[in-house]
Parts: sequence; structure tokens; C-alpha cells
Amino acid sequence: MNPDAGVERTGLHWTLQPAKSAALAVTFAAASALLAPWVTPMPALPPAVGALCGVIVGTLQARSLRAAPDAIRAAKTAIEVRRAMVATVAGKWAIRAHWVTTVVLLTLAMMMMGIGTFVAFVVGSLAYMAVRDLTTLPELLRLSSAPSSPAGEPR
Repeated sequence: MNPDAGVERTGLHWTLQPAKSAALAVTFAAASALLAPWVTPMPALPPAVGALCGVIVGTLQARSLRAAPDAIRAAKTAIEVRRAMVATVAGKWAIRAHWVTTVVLLTLAMMMMGIGTFVAFVVGSLAYMAVRDLTTLPELLRLSSAPSSPAGEPR
């Protein structure tokens, strides 16, 4: 298996490609909007909570990317990307906040009870992922356009 298979011309792993991240965010947002009407009794609540959590986690992820640009650029696999991110304080908090978000959205969906319980969780999760990715996007653009520093030299 080619270790560079997930790395495109920007030098970033495919999970960090700005165009792909933006496309996923638009897809997640559209899916959340399309499914929201099936959430009862409050269709706007799960996406609003998901979006708020998305801003928080996206901001933490952006800080993590800013704190370790060379390690992020050097990552060839998704696991290496995760390792580079959790090597920063903001990255550790982003992972924790992601799991807290999952529990919050699941709890909210279960409290809403009814036909839309599973859909409420999905709608909130999709809104969360869309806003998280959009919040991180400016940092991904900066990272993809900035030159990497030579090994061993500080930025």
C-alpha cells in the first residue's frame, strides 16, 4: 500500500484538503436541512445544538492545526493526522469536545422521544459536522497554501 495515496499536491492528507472539507460541509448541511422537518416536536433544536458544538470543536481543531502545521503536513494517514492533532492541547480538547457533543446530541434526541428520535440525532450530528468543518476551513486553506518549514528549523 502506498503511504502517499491519501496525500494530494497540497501535501495534506485527503481528510485535510480544503476543497473536500468544503464539499463535505455543504453535503452535511444540506442533508441536515432536508431531514430536519422529520424531527418532532422541535425540528430546529438538534441542528442548533449541533451547530453550536460545531463552532466550539471547529475552533479547537483550527487552533490545533495552527499549533502543529509541520506535523499535520507530514501526516500520511488519518491516524497520523489524529496523532498530530492530539499532540496539541487544543487537539486534545477537540477530541474530548467531540465525544461530549455525541453524548449531548444523543441525549437530546432521546429526550425528544417519538418517531424522530434517531433522525434528531442524525440531523444534529450532520449540522455539527457541517459547522465544524466550515469553522476549520480557513485554517485548512492557510495550511494548504503556506510553505512548510525545512526540517529542524523553527517557523
